[in-house]
Amino acid sequence: MSSLDRLIDLAKQTGSKLIVHDPMEGRDLVILGIDEFERLVLADKNFDSDFRDLSGSEMLGKINRDISIWRARQEEEEKWDRELAWDEELDSASPFDPFQEMDSQTSAWHSAGAVLENRYGKQRGEDFDSDDIDEDEEEEIDRGSFMSAGSSSEIKIEDVPFGSEQKTTPIPLIKNLEGGGWKEESLLEEEPVFYEEPV
Repeated sequence: MSSLDRLIDLAKQTGSKLIVHDPMEGRDLVILGIDEFERLVLADKNFDSDFRDLSGSEMLGKINRDISIWRARQEEEEKWDRELAWDEELDSASPFDPFQEMDSQTSAWHSAGAVLENRYGKQRGEDFDSDDIDEDEEEEIDRGSFMSAGSSSEIKIEDVPFGSEQKTTPIPLIKNLEGGGWKEESLLEEEPVFYEEPV
């Protein structure tokens, strides 16, 4: 059995095409099934007949439509590739932390526990002088001088003019509201009744 027969049997078993190079004559030979060869030949004939029947503008329109279809497929494939790349990048990256500081400077904020423990009590701003607190605390108010300064213009209660006792009249005390000529007025049926609630 020659090597060519073995290649033909292999092409039949696998159903694939084989390219055989003949070094003696310097030519190449393609081995494929008869059904596939017939399909290729008929496709070429249909392609030629389709374009032979078209005019120049119709041929350009068909070519443009084919190009637009090809371009749409390419864009879909590129979009799909980008989405896959983004998914891989998101899977490999760490979860997003909104409080992570992007700059390299140290943060001016301190944790609540550190503030409560007064860890940063010695860190003060440049415009804050610790000597000011001591000076304010050391100053004492002389109460005697403060009271003496205001006593000269102080108004005495005897100088305030009140009305004389003869002009004042006492307010009469009502002893019994339920007796005498007091009586509850009857309400009309149309008027709403309001009751006061204790506060």
